Amino acid sequence: MTWRLKVPAICNTLYYNSVIIICLIYGEIIHPYISLNAWRLPHTKPSEDEVRILLIADSHIEGYHSNLWIFNEILQADSDDYLRFYFIKAVQRTNPNGVMFLGDLLDTGDISLNSDFIHATSRFRKIFLSENDLFVILTPGDNDIGGEGNLITQKTLTRFFANLPVNYGDYKYKFVNFYSDYREPETRPKISNENSDEINVYISHFPVISQEYVQFPSNLLKANASLSIHGHLHRSQIIHWKNTKNSDNTQSNVVWIQTPQLSSISSQPFSFKLNDSLKLLETKEKYTLINHVQVYGELISIGVPSCTYRSGYPHITGIGLLQIYKNKSIIYTVLPLYNRYCTIFIYCLFITIFIGLKSIFYCTIVLFKFKFWRKIFLLTTIILLLLLIFIECEVFVQIGKVF
Repeated sequence: MTWRLKVPAICNTLYYNSVIIICLIYGEIIHPYISLNAWRLPHTKPSEDEVRILLIADSHIEGYHSNLWIFNEILQADSDDYLRFYFIKAVQRTNPNGVMFLGDLLDTGDISLNSDFIHATSRFRKIFLSENDLFVILTPGDNDIGGEGNLITQKTLTRFFANLPVNYGDYKYKFVNFYSDYREPETRPKISNENSDEINVYISHFPVISQEYVQFPSNLLKANASLSIHGHLHRSQIIHWKNTKNSDNTQSNVVWIQTPQLSSISSQPFSFKLNDSLKLLETKEKYTLINHVQVYGELISIGVPSCTYRSGYPHITGIGLLQIYKNKSIIYTVLPLYNRYCTIFIYCLFITIFIGLKSIFYCTIVLFKFKFWRKIFLLTTIILLLLLIFIECEVFVQIGKVF
């Protein structure tokens, strides 16, 4: 009798363990590597006439949440491993010259305590800043120093730059001049933007062009830029703005090269040419002496999606790849990342079912002689199991709004 009871118990254990192993292999190995096959990669290493850059936007490194207790470390470790895995793969497979970080590096960096901020920036460096042979360009976002809901202060700026002592370089690489909307005054380079053979790129967290507005900061106008790159919107998009000296309506000259990727993310490379740059024309009326400022020329604005599944848009995350050529042609590609929430949902679902079936199995043996109570227990367990599965489904459907 004892032997007969042990056989099904052993079989059940082997069955459950096999299911767990299969789920882990799929979630941690097969699924991530399947997503890598969707990447459209350059076939050669960058030549002397090319500058190749990885674009990292809105990484939102997970901070400390007092209401999550022990789950803080689990969430942080999972998010960090996800970012580190794909960043390393992107570096290995694209052979970039440098990396550009477009703000919102941290999740709550503008309001976190100093100890939490230092811990989060330390994890950021371990994830992204271990490739010493790559040049790094970095600009903070509103979640790093404030700016959307919280004021930017000298304290938050100083803390941010002090804890991220990356090698900013001179913001000039080969034939490309990079201009950031934020930088430390003492490290601000003096780059000439008057050389027509060079390309000027403006980097910011917030977009300067959208369908609703055109807002050119003074730093952008002084840069004589032909290309602008930003994050913040958590989606991929490309806008072309063009204006002539004779036109006053700046908003009507917005044309989409790539419409906002909201439902899915495209890995199709986009190619275009930088035909002109932004120019500032200042005139003064002869009699009234009133100054008139007019912006004309062309600007292409690239929006880069978030690289974390915690962005609120887990189905459209990605890492940007920008190829800038000396002949002023551009190739922009998004390397899509898989939706980690799908894997986490499968894990939670199987854990719930596993616990439910285990409870039914053991309690059925205990209540073997009590048929009435056994039926009551089975019915109650099944109802609770279905309720938990329903709650999990609802949570994961709304997961983008929760985090």
